Amino acid sequence: MAAASFRVISASILPQNWLFFKACTPCAFMVHSMQEVIALNHWLSSLSQAQWGMAALERYNRQSEPFGLMLSEQALTRLLQHRDEALRQTNRIEWGEGALGKLIAAFCDSPYIVQNAYEETLMELQELFYSFKNECHDLVSDDELIGAMRLIYNEVARGSTEYVAGVGWETMVQIAVTASVEGTELERPPFGGGFDGEEYE
Repeated sequence: MAAASFRVISASILPQNWLFFKACTPCAFMVHSMQEVIALNHWLSSLSQAQWGMAALERYNRQSEPFGLMLSEQALTRLLQHRDEALRQTNRIEWGEGALGKLIAAFCDSPYIVQNAYEETLMELQELFYSFKNECHDLVSDDELIGAMRLIYNEVARGSTEYVAGVGWETMVQIAVTASVEGTELERPPFGGGFDGEEYE
């Protein structure tokens, strides 16, 4: 019988024919089924919250408070639960603070985010981030992608996450790499900042 094929991943020897799921952090996990992905994300999220939950909340609020934005402990819990669902839907895994802290740092000074929509906006941005990570085939880093999302959200979309969601992945990659909308279809956005001429408030 032929010898099994193995690959070294993070100092572990694992067979190549196991199911691969993308990791948002510099490590890879091998799992056999979607049930294991869900269980792994739940465990990592629970571990993360236990280790850094309150400390992260205080840090997030120190960043956003000057702009009139604050998260409660309950809001952070809901955001992390929503992250678990977004990861499950995109077949991704991560642990620790993940992208949430970076999204807060990048978007908390946006003139289009207000307190009563802060949590909802973060949920939408978080979901878009993981979706674009897959669509862009990991061709750009987390920071580059978030930078592109921020540029579009503030300068083109006028605070519409729906607009950001409609941006094609190739355009997103180009903006992420160049840090500019020049040379893309977003250079001359439709009137009012929406697709198909629709104006967003």
